[in-house]
Formats: sequence, C-alpha cells, structure tokens
Amino acid sequence: MGSSALAVSGAPSLAPDDEEVLSEIRRLFKRKDYHPPKPPSAALEVRSAAEREDATIEDVVQLLERDALLAAETLRLAQSPSFASRIAPRTIHEAVMRLGLRTLVNVVWQAALAAGVFKAKGYEEAMESLRRHSTATAALARFVLQKAGRGAKSERAFLVALLHDVGVAALLVALADGELEAGSLEEAVPMIEVAHEEAGLLLTRLWKLPVDLQLALSQHHGVEGDHGGEVDEVQQALDVAQHLAAAHGCSLVLAGRTLDTVPEAHATAAAESLGLDLESLLEPAAEVVQAAVR
Repeated sequence: MGSSALAVSGAPSLAPDDEEVLSEIRRLFKRKDYHPPKPPSAALEVRSAAEREDATIEDVVQLLERDALLAAETLRLAQSPSFASRIAPRTIHEAVMRLGLRTLVNVVWQAALAAGVFKAKGYEEAMESLRRHSTATAALARFVLQKAGRGAKSERAFLVALLHDVGVAALLVALADGELEAGSLEEAVPMIEVAHEEAGLLLTRLWKLPVDLQLALSQHHGVEGDHGGEVDEVQQALDVAQHLAAAHGCSLVLAGRTLDTVPEAHATAAAESLGLDLESLLEPAAEVVQAAVR
C-alpha cells in the first residue's frame, strides 16, 4: 500500500504499513466517544427473534411494525421480483407467511442497510456503488447455492454477501463524520482496501451478530481456509457471486478504483467446487441482478 494522508482524528498520521493501518482502525472502534453506523434497532430485534425456536410470526410482525419506515421498505422489497412469488404480499404478515422467517430477516437487513448504514454525507456516489454491489452480490450468492443444490444454505449466503463489505460503509461514515481524515476519497481508498474486513468484523461485533457470521464476514476474501464445510461453501458462493456481479456492472468502485475483484480463474475454481460451470451462470445471472438492483 502506498503512503496515505489518512489519520484518525487526534492521532498521528498513519504509516503506510498495513498493520499500522489496522491498529489505528482498532483504536478508533475502541474509543468510547465513537459512534459507528448502526441499523435500526428493529432489524437487530427481528434477527434475534427469528433465531429463537419459539418465535412466532406475530412476534416478528410486531417488532417490525414498531419502525414504520423500515416496515414500509421491507414490504416494498418483499414485493420486488427478487423476493416475491407470483402474487406479491400486501402486508408484513403476508410477507412473513410467504417468505418464511429466514428470508424475511434478509429482506429486513437489506432495507435497514439501505435506509441508514449505506449513507454518508459527501460520499453518496461511493455508498450507492456499495449498495448496488452488496445487493447484487447477495442475490447472486443465493442464486449460486440454489443452482448448486444447496438451497438450505442459500439464505445464509445472502446475508453474508449482503454484509460482506459493511466495513467499507463504516469507514466511509467515519470519513464523513471527521473521525478519519484524508485529503480525498482517492487518497483514502488504499486504507479502505486494507482495513474494510477488520472494520466489518469490529462493526458486527458491536451489532452483536452471531460469532460464526462475524467469522465469515471477516474472512470473506478467497475460498481457502479451514472454516468448516458450510462456511467454505458460502465463501465459494460469495466468490462466484462477486465475479458475476462485476460481469453485470455491479463492481464496488470508489473514486474510480475497483475493489473486491475476484479473478476469473478463482471464480471458476469456486464454481467447480460447487459442481457448477461459471460460464453457464453468466446469462441467468443477468436476470438476478436486474431483479435485485433497482
């Protein structure tokens, strides 16, 4: 990484060494006066409720309806081609009934990230690129595992893919709030590339997401690693999904620089490990992206 003018406010300038960059980010997240981006409380409560064995549809509906804006955006997404069946749900209750709790949690998180986390004054273009990339990659990760006959893992893959670059959002918000200082976004991009996985891990810890989800998010680059069978397949789907997203115009681009690229050879190997042919996925993937990204 080249030298950067970026620094944590009140701290000395960052050295170009990657570990020093990560150390500065960790110190920022540990500060008691630092307030990182956070999804609406209803989104966190819905996820927590859905994990309980005794959770009922009424429990989830009541939690979601406490936040009228989030409920409205969740219903809008549930009615979209990316989620809806032949007959779109007309109410939150119908959405839960038709989609199921696990899928509804993913819809709620997509709505929550778009409404609050993927927003930073002065960085609107970067955040929109992040939203499109995350949304397309999530829909494609689900699609890939469904194609591979791993439908039971497809909704988990959706959530991992949706959140895989949430650390980028955290760093952009820190820049917008003056918690991090840089001459320009272009100068900050090398730091973001190095630190976004670490920032994502720290952020999801603050959100109290499950530990296994934190692990998947903190190690989302590459298919290698001894993380257990399920996480490996989710990561393989994520690699394939990111490549497909880029092929259909949904790369993550910050200040003209493309991040999170997955080489074709890497994506091909990941697809083959799932019993799939990457080239045959390209055409149907276009429809998935079109339905997901609006």
